[in-house]
Formats: sequence, structure tokens, C-alpha cells
Amino acid sequence: MINSFIVLMAVVLGLAMIIINFIIVITLFLNKNVVNPLMKIRRYLLQLSKGELPELSMKIPKSAVGEMIEALKSHVEGLKSAAMFANHIGQGNFNYPFTPLSDNDVQGKALLDMRSRLKEASEDDATQKWISEGLERISVLNRDFTLDMPSLCNDLIKEIVTYSGVCHGTIFLIDDKNESKLFAELKGNFSQGEPLSILQTEWLKNHVIQNVIETNSIYQPPQKFISDDLNSPFITKCYVIALPLFASGKVIGALEIASTEKLSTSQLTYLNRLLEPVAASIYSVSTNILTRQLLDASIQQAEELTNQKQELACVNKNLLTKSEELVQSQRELKLQQEELKAVNADLEIKAHLLEERSLAIEQARQALAFKASQLEETNKFKSSFLANMSHELRTPLNSILILAKLLADNKANNLNPKQVEHATVIHKSGSDLLMLINDILDISKIESGKLEFVYEKVRLANVADDMRLLFREYANDKQIDFVVETEEGLFEEITSDKLRLEQVIKNLISNALKFTDKNGVVKLSFKKATQADARKHNIVFASDDIFSITVSDTGIGIPAEKQKLIFDAFKQADNSTSRKYGGTGLGLTICREIVEILGGEIIVQSEPGKGSSFIVFLPQHEGGQNYNSKPASKVVLLEQDENIPSEAVNTQEVTAETVIQKFTDEEFSDDRTFINPYDKVVLILEKDMTLLKTLIDYCHIFNYKAIASQNGETGIALAKEFHPHAILMDIQLPDMDGWSVLSHLQNDKSLEEMPVHILSTLQNIKVPAGINIEAVHQKPLSKNQLEKMMKGLFAEDMEEAIEEVTEFVHDNSLKGKKILMADDDMRSIYSLTTIIENAGANLICAYDGKEALSKLEKNPDVDIVLMDTHMPVMNGFEAIAQLRKNPRFQHLPVLALMQNDNSGDQEKCKLAGASDCLTKPLSTGQLLHKISFLVYQ
Repeated sequence: MINSFIVLMAVVLGLAMIIINFIIVITLFLNKNVVNPLMKIRRYLLQLSKGELPELSMKIPKSAVGEMIEALKSHVEGLKSAAMFANHIGQGNFNYPFTPLSDNDVQGKALLDMRSRLKEASEDDATQKWISEGLERISVLNRDFTLDMPSLCNDLIKEIVTYSGVCHGTIFLIDDKNESKLFAELKGNFSQGEPLSILQTEWLKNHVIQNVIETNSIYQPPQKFISDDLNSPFITKCYVIALPLFASGKVIGALEIASTEKLSTSQLTYLNRLLEPVAASIYSVSTNILTRQLLDASIQQAEELTNQKQELACVNKNLLTKSEELVQSQRELKLQQEELKAVNADLEIKAHLLEERSLAIEQARQALAFKASQLEETNKFKSSFLANMSHELRTPLNSILILAKLLADNKANNLNPKQVEHATVIHKSGSDLLMLINDILDISKIESGKLEFVYEKVRLANVADDMRLLFREYANDKQIDFVVETEEGLFEEITSDKLRLEQVIKNLISNALKFTDKNGVVKLSFKKATQADARKHNIVFASDDIFSITVSDTGIGIPAEKQKLIFDAFKQADNSTSRKYGGTGLGLTICREIVEILGGEIIVQSEPGKGSSFIVFLPQHEGGQNYNSKPASKVVLLEQDENIPSEAVNTQEVTAETVIQKFTDEEFSDDRTFINPYDKVVLILEKDMTLLKTLIDYCHIFNYKAIASQNGETGIALAKEFHPHAILMDIQLPDMDGWSVLSHLQNDKSLEEMPVHILSTLQNIKVPAGINIEAVHQKPLSKNQLEKMMKGLFAEDMEEAIEEVTEFVHDNSLKGKKILMADDDMRSIYSLTTIIENAGANLICAYDGKEALSKLEKNPDVDIVLMDTHMPVMNGFEAIAQLRKNPRFQHLPVLALMQNDNSGDQEKCKLAGASDCLTKPLSTGQLLHKISFLVYQ
């Protein structure tokens, strides 16, 4: 028993020793492979937190801890590389290589972006310094001359040519002695190579300088080459530019520069900025020369006066010596003395006038110098304002956008949903405002000629790839198929401004994606074009090397009558959708201007409901044009060319355009977009707008639908489309005779039985043979006559019409009715409140579509809804569509109030579910009649 116990104790002690040894081994292992490395990692992290970059000298185990050490080591090396990169940038070495750690390396990308911005700023500073130094050297030259015009001009043009690095330059000044015509004379000339020949000088004078003087504007002639022709004097390809010199509000000459290379932007800026000091210096020297000439003339006259006085003194002396001999002639001598005194007085007066004139000239010169200094200061302030305006506008707005985005994200979850919604609205409104500011600044730069274009070699394949990457994800999010195609045979390279070209393409694609619903298609295609392709759109290019860029979509499309308006500033194809789709109305205007400056033309082809295609035609090579004027790379034909077949002209479109030009029918609204198969329809053809509107109202009172026009040709089209039950018409229509309209209609078997009522101021009307009419009514018509005529249109509805007339003409036909009105304009709400409450109805107001739906839920006994189509948050179209989804309001009358009377808005009202629509501004009678008709219908 004791032995067994001893054995058991030995076993237990052995196991305990084994477990203890195992724990010790595990502890040592963990201490070596985990604890010690973690402590070192802790020390390194503490060093990193202090901004130090430690050297990681430790063995890296093959474990998770080793992976942490590897990651830490990689991070430290990345920080060292970034520090070295930042140090080189600080020393001005912008070409030092640097590669981000990964595609998601935020710091690396920020450093690269910083290098790009600093490099760009450095280059801009160098350019500005170069220009400023050049202007300072010109200013130093201006102070060294007072009266030597040729020396001044020669030294000025020498300085300009050598500093800007061009071939040669000349200064021509106007000789305005001949008032009938201005002539230019060569005053300064300098060439870095061969001097200009007499032939070249005469060509410049007659073809370049004279053009600048006559037009008072910059002139760039085409590139010239030497030949036997006197009109082509230059032996090598060169770029010539001539700039006018202005002083005292007029052109005093011109500065001409020629270069074998295209002038850079900095060179052009340098030339434009030196024009004013050069002109001022030349004008000052010219004024000094004129002043010296006047002073010399004054001195000469004074000398002549002195000589005359001396001569008179001699004469007096001789007269005195000979007085005894001339006693008999004393009277004559006295008379001569009086005459001489008068001459002396006259000479003294002239001398005084000359002194006053010299003083006035000096004062004028000083005033001109003062005004010149003021003008220089003003131009400095203007330049500074134009340079800083974009920054001053965008910087605070960008801050607002950033802060609003942070609030909208609500990462701290300390904002309620309404506050988040407000922040989101602020961000969206700020983004729209930023887009508007950018568009306005772009269009302002374009109109003032200050939008810079940099022409370079551009690979169209790269442009296509950039657009594919830029819009692919956005199109996927909208569930739109975005396709980019490049045709075989397309130019590999073109000469254009890549930034501006991509700006046009981005704008067109953005518009296409914006106006295309999900499951639609947006396609961008590049292909080589021909003159025949451009000529289909009445465009002719100077060169055959042209290509086209097409952006097409399957979106909502653009009505034909709106396709010309969309390129005008602040105008859109459908103003009623502006709140749904957004936009400033400037994008296509900017696109058109940029395309024209690039030497091309933009064309739109569209059909409502089927999508749009925007085609941009451009030359392969464009550049070197004066950006203050549109390039003449293409000609837009205003008339059909004789080589285009006449069959290509759509005669139906021409007819429709003619009708629209006769009468637009825009001053009233009828029911053509709200007609159902079982409606009773009346066609009204009346040139008097007041009577036409009255007849439409009476049709509504008698529960008829009305289609109307002031135009006979349009009336024929309406009759064939809607097959009305009756016609009310004036036989004296402006565009065609009423009998001709009826003859045309009654020759159609489907229309020959239609009752016709004639309205006319003529008496004893003779109806032509073959024309059938129901009755003739003499204008002007009284209320009783109108009611009688309307009752006679449909005999079967007589009793119903009488009851409705009685109800509608009652003064309090809306008494006790409850009306819900949604409008965001307080002025409209105030005016309509007065009208409706005076009619005895109760009004409930809402300020957007969403609020209107909420109030309708709380007041389900509303008799009718007046819904403005243009409102924030939710527009009227969306609100009407949401309202109709509720079974309780399927038959609730809804009257849409539109901003513009166009078929697009009317069609949208109908599709949304509106019972009827009216166009603002609203007349009291028309509104109450329409409300009463819908309420009691």
C-alpha cells in the first residue's frame, strides 16, 4: 500500500515537472517570438508618433508578428521616400522621381498633386517674371529718349525682337498730315537674321500695317512664301502678327512681329502688355517734338521781332539825323511812326499769344502724362481683378460644399434626418451654383476673347479611353449602357486644344446620361468624315481632312422647334424639366463657342421620345488662329446649295414651318392633349383672340372639349387629326379664305357630315355651291346668342347643358367647396387666394408637391387640386403622378398650372394624370370657369 502511494507520488511529481518545463519553454518561446518583437514594434511606433523615422534592425519571424513588422518597415520606407520627395520639391527639383505605395496611397497621391501644382505655379511665376522684366526694360528705354523718334523706335523694336526671340520686327507710325487718308511710315526696324528687303517692307506696309490702321484691330495674315508674286515676299514659313498702337483715343501706328515658330502664350501676353507703354512713349516723344517745333517757331518769331525793332531804331536814327532835311515831310514821318507803333503793338500781342499757347501745350502734355499713369494703374487693378475673380468666387463656395458634405454624411450621428436633408440641399444647391459660376466665367472669357487655347498633338484613341474610364462607373450606376467606338481609318493624331475638346465631349456625354433613363444607351463614336458628310448639314470645310465626334442617346429627345434654342445662353429644350434634370442652360452655348473657335461646327439631330445625337465636325489640324475671332476653317451655308438634290428637302417640314410663322397659337390653351375617344369635340377657327378664348370657355361650360386655331391651314390639320363633332369658324381667316377651308374639309368623306356654324361681321353672306353649313351667326355675339349657338351644336345634350349653364353662371358656384393649391410663389398664392375666396370656396395652401400630398392625406374631402408644375422638392408633374397612385384620389379633379404654353408641358401633364391644364398668367374668368367645370363634371 505504501509502495503504491510512493509510486503514485513519483508519477504525479514527474508529470508536474514535465508541465512546468513545458510552460517554461512556451513562455520563453512567446517571449522571444512575440513579446520582444511586440515591444520593439511599440518602441518604433512611439518614435513614429514623434515624427522620427527609426531604422528597423531586427529579425523578422515568419508569423503574424513578422507580417506586422514587414508592414511597419514598408510604412517607414514609404515615409522616408515621401520625406526625400518633399525635400527635393522644396529645393525646386520637380523632376525627382516618386512612386506611390499603392493605388490607394492617399499621401503619395497628395504629394504628386502638390508637385504638379507647385510646378505649375513656378512656371507661371517664371512667365510673369519674364514678362515683367521685359516691360521694365522697355520702361528703361522709354526714359532715355525725348526728341529722337527714329532712335527710340529702332531701340524699342530691337529690344522687343531680341527679348522675345522672334525673327524681326518693325514699327510703323501714321503720318496724319494728309487729313484725307492715313499713311504709315517705317520708323523702326530690326532683324536677327537677314535685314528686310524693300519688297518685304512694302508688302508689310500695304497688306498688314494698313489693315491694322483701317480696322483698329490685331491682324494675323496667313503664312507667306517668297515667289515672283509681289504679294508673297517671305522666303521661309513664318508667323506674322501686327498690333495697333493707341494713344489719346486713336491709332498712332502699328507694331509688327514675325517669327519662324508660333508665338507662345507668354510671348503674346508680353506683346499685348508692352503696347500701351510703347504707344505712350512714342506719343510723348511726338508731343515733345511738336512742342519743340512750336517753341522754335516762337523763338524765330521773337528774333524777327527783335530784328524789326533794331531796324526801326536805325530808321528812327536816320530820321533824326535827317530831320532838318525832312522838315517838309514831318507829317508823313509822324504817320509812319504811328503805323510802326501799331505794328509793334501787334507784334507784342502775337508774342504774348505765342507764350500762352506754349504754356497751354505744356499743360496739355502734363495732363496726358497724368492720365497715362492713371490708365496704367487702372489696367493693373483690372488685370488683378480678372486674375483673382475666379479664385475669390470658387474658394468660399468650395468651403461651403466641403462643410455641407461633412454635415450631410453625419458620421457623428448627431443630426436629425431633417438637418441632414437640409445639409444635402445646401450641398446640391452649392454644387449647382459652382457649376453656374464656372459656366458664366467660361462664357464671359469666350465672349471677351480671354479664354486661352493651347494647340498640341492629340491622340484620339487616348481621348476615347479617357471618356470610357471617366463615365463608365457613372453610367453603370444609372443602369445605362455606355459605348465608346473608334472607326478604322481614323486619324491617329490631330492638332487641337485637348482640354477644350474634352470639355465639349464631357458636356455632351453628361447631358446624354442626364436625359436618358435606366436601360437606355449612350454612345460616343469617333470617325473620319468627308466633305459630303459635312455638306449634308450645309457645312463646307477648307480642308478635306476632317473628322466627326458623335454623342447619341436613347433619352427624352428634343422637339424640332427647340433645337435651335438649346445653343442660346440660359435656354433649354424644355424649361419645365429644369428642376428635375438641373443645369444652367450654358453648357451647350459654351460647347458651340469652343467648337467654333476650334474651327468646327456642332449639329443636333433629335426626335422626342427617341433620343438625340450631337455631331461635332472638326478639322484634323487647327491652331494659330487669333482667339479674339472665330477661325475660318469652315463655311456654314445659309441657303440650299445647287449641288444638293432637291429631294433632300422635306417638303412637309417646310409646310409646317410656314404655318408656324403665320400663327404660333401661343396666346391660348385648348384641350388637344386631353381628348378621350368619347369626348364631344368642337373645332374653333377664329382670328379674334378675345372671341376665340370666350368660345373655348363656353365649350367647357357646355361640357365640350375645344381645339382651336387662328390659322385655316392649321385648322384643316386639326380637323383631320381629331374629327370634331362640329366647327365654329370665321370665313375671313388671315392665311386663307374660309370657304376654301370648308371645301377642303367637305371633300373628305369622313368630315363631310360635320355641322358648320359660320361667325362673321359680313351681312348677306352667299354660300358657294357645294358648301354645306348649319347656321350663320352675325358678330358681335351677345351672351344669349352664344348660349343659343352652343345649345344648337348637340341637340341630344340640350337639357344637361341648360342645367350646367345655370349652375356655372351662378355667382356662388364654388360656395362651400374645398380647394387645395400647391405653389411656391407667395405672390401667386396671395392673388389666387383672393379670387377663390371671393368665389365662396375654402383654400388650403402648400408650397411644394410633397407638402401638397401630405395636406391632401389630412384633407381627403378636397374637391379639386390646383397644382403648379414648377416647384422645389417635388415638382407638379411628380406630385400629380404620386396622387394618382392612391385609389382614393383616382377621380379627384386636378388642374395643372403651367409656366409655358407648349405641347411638351401639356403632354407631361396628361401623362402624369392631370384633368386639365392652364397657362400662367391666369385670367379670373378663365380660372373660375375651368375650376367650376372640373368640380361639377
